[in-house]
Amino acid sequence: MPANRREFVRTVTGAAVGFITSLSGCLGSSPVKETNSIKITEDGFSPRNVKVDMKSSVTWENRGEKTHVIMSASSNWNFEVKIEPGQLTHHQFFSEGVYKVVDKEGGSAKDFKGIRMKIAVGDAKIQSPVK
Repeated sequence: MPANRREFVRTVTGAAVGFITSLSGCLGSSPVKETNSIKITEDGFSPRNVKVDMKSSVTWENRGEKTHVIMSASSNWNFEVKIEPGQLTHHQFFSEGVYKVVDKEGGSAKDFKGIRMKIAVGDAKIQSPVK
């Protein structure tokens, strides 16, 4: 037991901060990651929320065992491509904005559910990251 109250408060506060920090990835949050490389499997996209510079190309790699059809799920772009297992595909973004993407085989573009992700281009911010 700590010798005085101040030391006790410091010890408890440090333990609480450490505990909360250790839970940061356990609550289903999916932070936005700066990367141009996205993997897709039957479990979904990884990462689910990315940020890239304008005029950057994003690369999707099918690491799964099934064919995936990646398609746009927002009105600011039009994209649909089939990716066989082991294959890659690319798309270059020229306009700032947040772009929604779904896997047609496991997601829905109409209601943006299932296997999905978001891409923030330029200074755009993802307000509600995909979990």
